[in-house]
Amino acid sequence: MGTLRSTFSSPHYPAARPSHKVTSPPRIRTPESGSDEAIKSILEQAKRELQVQKA
Repeated sequence: MGTLRSTFSSPHYPAARPSHKVTSPPRIRTPESGSDEAIKSILEQAKRELQVQKA
C-alpha cells in the first residue's frame, strides 16, 4: 500500500495542486445550426465507416 501512495504523490502527478492556474477552456463561438450540421455529418460518416467495417 505504501508504494502505491508514494507513486501517486510523486512530483510528476500533483494530486490536487496543479502548478499552473486552472482556467476553463475558452468558449468556441459557433452558430447552433452550424454545430448541429457538423454533428450530423460526423454521425453520418461514423455510420458509413461502421457499415464498411461490417461488410
